[in-house]
Amino acid sequence: MFEEINKIIIDNRSPMRGRIHEIEFNKFRLDYYDIYEEDSSMQYLMSKQLQGGGETWYGIINQAIKFVNPSLNNGVDFDPEADGLAIWSNNKSKLEQISRLINVIKTEESFLVNCVETAKITGTIE
Repeated sequence: MFEEINKIIIDNRSPMRGRIHEIEFNKFRLDYYDIYEEDSSMQYLMSKQLQGGGETWYGIINQAIKFVNPSLNNGVDFDPEADGLAIWSNNKSKLEQISRLINVIKTEESFLVNCVETAKITGTIE
């Protein structure tokens, strides 16, 4: 399963979630706010006693990265906000892969559940 997801996230044709901004030369930020998505996972996350905002999505995405491609965490800084998550990097390609990974999380319910449950066990989600 995880090898297939890794193939998806490195494919430039795969859909992305969130927005990537170039803040300054060679400094990029991916903003993701699930609460504004048409297919928001907020109800599901709240049913699991999670807040559903930035800290929750940090836990989900961080766990997904650990499952699929841990090297994506190198050179990436997460900044959880109340409603969403900002992810910073000098490497735009990494942010694009994380953006595609978010899309997989959102479209593959079993992967979302797996990420949430594992992050709850390890205590890396709120």
